[in-house]
Amino acid sequence: MIPIVSVVVLTYNQEGTISQTLDSIISQSVNFSIEIIIGEDASPSDNTRAICERYASVYPSIVRLLPKAPNKGMLRNYRDALIECRGKYIAVCSGDDFWNGTDSLSRRVQFLEENPSYGVVHTDYHVLYVDGGNLLEDFNKTKNIEAVTGGVECFDLLLKRNLIGALTVVMRHDVFKSCVDIDLFIEQGFLMEDYPTWLEMSRHTKIKYLDFSSATYRIAAGSISNNQNDYSKQKAFCMSVANVKLYYFNKYGGHRGVLNSINKSLYRELIHYSYNSGLMSEYRYYKLRLVWCKIKSIFQL
Repeated sequence: MIPIVSVVVLTYNQEGTISQTLDSIISQSVNFSIEIIIGEDASPSDNTRAICERYASVYPSIVRLLPKAPNKGMLRNYRDALIECRGKYIAVCSGDDFWNGTDSLSRRVQFLEENPSYGVVHTDYHVLYVDGGNLLEDFNKTKNIEAVTGGVECFDLLLKRNLIGALTVVMRHDVFKSCVDIDLFIEQGFLMEDYPTWLEMSRHTKIKYLDFSSATYRIAAGSISNNQNDYSKQKAFCMSVANVKLYYFNKYGGHRGVLNSINKSLYRELIHYSYNSGLMSEYRYYKLRLVWCKIKSIFQL
């Protein structure tokens, strides 16, 4: 039976969380078929793969584990998992996140089934701060984050900032396949798969925000976007975000002053990280760059 939804789960060294991730997907109450494609990326130091193998054995009609291979890196692992997807829709959930309740998938799929002009649906989410054990519910609502919803105008919103939580997304497989090229992301040296995907898809389809929290995002030291004690990785990630923005601005254009806005956002991030790391020469350099951006923006008015 061809599934309606393919759920991509990427995991690496997550033996403590992967079971909860998979259980939260398997426990969804749905009246359609699903498959789970697990991309376990050669975890070197724990039992992540053994746990995934057990789920594939217990749920052979639902769970498919990609063959064991040398470490690929996130983007290549994601690409290979997507190739295996057969569903009408694709959803994603990292091996350290989990879906909330038992109806979060059905609610998202129902919207897409009833609204064929929309290619992407996303929601609010909770944030679990692992180190302190604190749970922040309804992150977007709590932080007054502007919802990305609508047509091509979503592109300008996203060009300022990634405002879509990947763990909440369900997207149409055919739309994704027609406009997104993960190999291009790899060639461009992007360090993330989600942000360029939303930017590209926003130019080809409508996006809908549903106002409920469908998933929980774990934040712990060590993730690529949360390397709290590694300035070089923080800087690399910030630079990659800026490169994604510049690539899509050059491809599709954008609102007036967007290039200056991209630079200001980058410099603010690097000022924060360099100061916290005690790298005062870099801190002063990016402070000066930010001042120049502000002066430049005055003359753009």
